[in-house]
Amino acid sequence: MLRVLPVPILLISIAFLTTSTPTPGQGPVTCPQIASNMRPALLVVEGKTYEESRLWVAYQYGGKLHRESIISGNRLEVTQLDNATFLVSTSQSPYIGATGSTYVLDLNSGTVKQISESPGIRCLRSEPSRKTAMLIDSVRIPGEDRLTELGLTSLATVERQALSKALLGDEYSKITHSRPKIVLDNEYFRITHPFKISPDFLHIAYISNKGDFDGGDFELKSLDLQTLKTEVLDRHVNAQVPGISSFLHGFPPFEWISNSQVLYQNMVSQDGVNALCAFKIVDIRTKEISEQFQKKVRMELNGGYLETDPLTGQMILNRKYVLDYSRNQIIDRILPFTVVTDPLQKGTEIRSANDVLYSGSDMCIGTLLSTSGSSFAYVLTPQYGASSAKVYAFFGRDLKPLSLPVAQGYSAFTHPIGWIQ
Repeated sequence: MLRVLPVPILLISIAFLTTSTPTPGQGPVTCPQIASNMRPALLVVEGKTYEESRLWVAYQYGGKLHRESIISGNRLEVTQLDNATFLVSTSQSPYIGATGSTYVLDLNSGTVKQISESPGIRCLRSEPSRKTAMLIDSVRIPGEDRLTELGLTSLATVERQALSKALLGDEYSKITHSRPKIVLDNEYFRITHPFKISPDFLHIAYISNKGDFDGGDFELKSLDLQTLKTEVLDRHVNAQVPGISSFLHGFPPFEWISNSQVLYQNMVSQDGVNALCAFKIVDIRTKEISEQFQKKVRMELNGGYLETDPLTGQMILNRKYVLDYSRNQIIDRILPFTVVTDPLQKGTEIRSANDVLYSGSDMCIGTLLSTSGSSFAYVLTPQYGASSAKVYAFFGRDLKPLSLPVAQGYSAFTHPIGWIQ
């Protein structure tokens, strides 16, 4: 697709210089430079078939939708590291051990850099304020996890540490649970790791089972990456899964909130698909545990998720909520937008304040709000479980909403990734 904006010769040169040689089964990699008058822009994955997906960047200009291709491949996994920096891996198979590549995209400068010939590179934590991120490779060498620091400005990588059974003994299997796990949440496939790294990259927190997963009783532990000393932070952390879950067990969600404090969820009791949960904070220096508040939440199929949004610093609970532990509250992640579903009328209404963005019979299976709260993407499918889906984007309150989808394809592989502002 030709860009309607005037493009300096320099930018065209950059596009050619930053195109990478594709691996078998993969298209060429290009990285458009997203200028200020092209923002907000949305990065989105479009899965046309089960074998091939494509990564696009979409923006609205002159009242029209424009899309620019970045990369295609059999399997794409994309993580936003900073406002315009993304980690992209592509493989020729959905299974661990597949061949492929990992790239870093900088859409500020229009630069793409291949950082590995392995598709197994994932982001443990991104710290945009320090312009750095910690990556992990758990696939290339069996029984070993390699930690690599990525500079978000230079795109240079420095290997920091390798964790292995030879180094940590039997505790290694407790930290990694042997392998990262592929799980399906409400929106798309994700590969998750059972441990989290602190903001200063000096400690790891992890959940350790106490023998029988079915009991739902776990320990929260920490590992000092400098001394390799492990310590128990809480000996009794409970997590259960609802009866409708196909998972045999789940893990309690937890996340670092500072260099020395971990926030985690402990299930107190359960009632059907809901559970009363206590949200606690433990200090790894003093081992002091403080309960912040208790709240009834809907049980998750695999225990739950708690993660830091690198762009806002907010704690995201179960992909859907912002957990504000300082105010002891859990709020909808997409406010001021709302999605209302009427199961009797089999209809959905999506609103921005008093404006209706969508009203119809399709079901909403995914959303993505920009950090400013002014841009919004949502995924519609004819019905839950349908194979097809369309991604729509509202590019800002001062722009006229578009009725065209920015992407459409198989529902399991078509979803928004991140807003560039």
